[in-house]
Amino acid sequence: MKKILYTFLLLFISGSSVKAQYGYIPNGLFAFGWDINVPLNNKNFIERTSFYGGKIEGRFFITPKISVGGELSWSSSYQYQPKRTYDFGNGAITTDLYKYIYSVPFNLNAHYYFMDDKLVMPYAGLGVGAMYSEQDVYFNIYNLYSTNWGFLLRPEAGALIKFGPNSTTAALLGVRYNYATNREADFNIDKIKSLSFQVGIAFMQ
Repeated sequence: MKKILYTFLLLFISGSSVKAQYGYIPNGLFAFGWDINVPLNNKNFIERTSFYGGKIEGRFFITPKISVGGELSWSSSYQYQPKRTYDFGNGAITTDLYKYIYSVPFNLNAHYYFMDDKLVMPYAGLGVGAMYSEQDVYFNIYNLYSTNWGFLLRPEAGALIKFGPNSTTAALLGVRYNYATNREADFNIDKIKSLSFQVGIAFMQ
């Protein structure tokens, strides 16, 4: 009986030291955040940086260094075009206008964590999925719009910054390249490429 108690005590002490040395290692996480998008092409349509975006994400750790999961995000970009005259084959129109791009990407992803047992957990990842996009032009009382779908590819890098050695909450910082195959000939949209920055919070289990 004493041997069993000694063995249990030894295992408990060993387990406690491992937890104290390496901190909290999650089985999964749920995160949400702010998503800022900088357009890299189609600047003839919209060239402004979009601050109207967000994301929700879930990850499951299959090992302490590798996770798989999924993400849903959204962004809205707009730009004002001052009044000018547009010539058509059978006439012309003089007006100012607003141009918008609404995007809703969703993807499956995988991440590799370079330091899984530290306060700061830097990672690299890749997301693959699809993106729905809508392009709108508003002028006077009129609206022209188009919707389309495209294949989405998202390489990214970032870090989870835990609020303490055994904290289950962490700040999430990331940057990624977004490439989608969406096309729209009328608005001269040929693929949608952007660089995006994420600032969020993650809840680990």
